[in-house]
Amino acid sequence: MSIENFKRATSNSYRSKLTQLESIDPSQVALPASESHPPTPPGTPVPESRAAGSTQIPIRPHCHGASDGYSNIAVMTPLLEAELKDSTQNVDPGFFQRVVKQRVWRTGVTDTAITEFVQNSGLYDNDTKRWNDFNETTIKKTLYEPFHQIFQEVIATFKLEEREAIPTYNIKIQHIEGDTGDSSLKTSPDLFIYGSGRNFHLENLKLEEDKEKANYKCCASPCEVKTEHNLKDKVVMQVGVYARQCFMQQGNRRYIYSLVMTEKRTFLLQFDCNGVLRSQFISIHENPKDFVYLILLVSSPNCTTLGFDTSIYWKDGKCYIRTFDEKGKRVSYEIVDAKPFFQRRVRFEDVERFAGWVETPVANCASSRIPGRLKDVSQSMLC
Repeated sequence: MSIENFKRATSNSYRSKLTQLESIDPSQVALPASESHPPTPPGTPVPESRAAGSTQIPIRPHCHGASDGYSNIAVMTPLLEAELKDSTQNVDPGFFQRVVKQRVWRTGVTDTAITEFVQNSGLYDNDTKRWNDFNETTIKKTLYEPFHQIFQEVIATFKLEEREAIPTYNIKIQHIEGDTGDSSLKTSPDLFIYGSGRNFHLENLKLEEDKEKANYKCCASPCEVKTEHNLKDKVVMQVGVYARQCFMQQGNRRYIYSLVMTEKRTFLLQFDCNGVLRSQFISIHENPKDFVYLILLVSSPNCTTLGFDTSIYWKDGKCYIRTFDEKGKRVSYEIVDAKPFFQRRVRFEDVERFAGWVETPVANCASSRIPGRLKDVSQSMLC
């Protein structure tokens, strides 16, 4: 990609400065081969209302919000609901085999290993064909510990060292709202998959307490628990509030996964630039292996699988972006005073981005979070 093309591709607003590093040492900063050229995610299909071949994006309601953000969830709710209307689509019948299983297998987990986990973990009764400690109930809090125990056992058994399931139903997690980033607004996903590593902002911090880890900057996947009695379609909007904060605070996500679970069944949600993709219900008791597959997906050790733009990463407390110079050589740039800026919406046509300028040799360098503008930098953009 030539310098001039790179400049033209990124001639937009910039809020931070970047300085060029020397060419990357692959042994130190290159990502695993599976993440170097991530496959295009199975995004939510473009709504039929968008004409085939049209270059015009129809104006839709969105939860952009005022410059000072939202004062409470009640103010945000109707706008978020309008934005997600007609943007939630069901997956096709082959989604589970083609996407969920394939992505789990790609991390080295086998179907045999999952079968052995169900049979030998002690959490599933092979005689009654039920997970232990799950009964029909109208009291949601009785389900928190059984689900947390299953998640933690899966994460430990399959050695997902950079993931942890945290019960956050009683922890208020700070939002970032408005241009100043200040907000007293807080929410509490019931189960929070905590992530650490190079693609998370706080990769260099050693957090110990659940309250410290319960930060949307560290959220791999926010999950929600309901009872069959209180499960309503509006749960999609509720989880959308959590997903919106993940996009806003992380800045390097293309999509967000979430599991919604009851004492009987579960389904998967994927929030991306076209809206929401929703899987079919799966019985957690009749299909325990499928439930484990879903847990492994939303807790994946592969950040590309979780929807991260892995060209943006942190090392020793500094943020970098990987790209290629005009000679096609892989280089890395430090993003100085890195701060994602965003449009405050949940349908993510153009949400967060890191941006700035490079003194030499490339001016006006921005990340591949800007949809459709840096295609030569990232080949797996959704929009």
